[in-house]
Amino acid sequence: MFEYGVVNHYQPLLKPANYRPEDALNYYVNEIMTHRYIPLYYVDYEGNVKEEEDTDIRIRKGKYVNIMTKLKKEAKKIIKEWSYHPYLKNKTIGNIIYGTGRNASAHGGSGRGNAKYDYAKNYKHINDVNIFLELIARYIIEKLNPQLDHMVERRTKYYVRD
Repeated sequence: MFEYGVVNHYQPLLKPANYRPEDALNYYVNEIMTHRYIPLYYVDYEGNVKEEEDTDIRIRKGKYVNIMTKLKKEAKKIIKEWSYHPYLKNKTIGNIIYGTGRNASAHGGSGRGNAKYDYAKNYKHINDVNIFLELIARYIIEKLNPQLDHMVERRTKYYVRD
């Protein structure tokens, strides 16, 4: 998705003389932090189970949560964590995503900076990188398909069943 976005959005828009994936990632990270995403709701039932008196009925009442807002908040926390990390603090977000979170040789990096997928030790880091990639992918989809904004019902009351 990132490569598709680079070819169809980033390069036509910015026309960089020397394209580097890290620069495109930095551009997209800046964009995702200010972009107002089309909401994508899910129902959160956690802690919302209520027992009815005198019956064995349990009512699950959930609340609607916009996952895009949650991912964006998480991305802000990750940026703060990375700014204090001894190895990552002097790197740009684009360098972190490209060089330490993804396999650079598989994404055009000619083997430089291959990420080591040691899930026992790096699972959180890979997950953090994937949060940014999710937001970037959604941003690219929304930018290349502006009509989608008019196809989503933002008022959650219409999602509630009687």
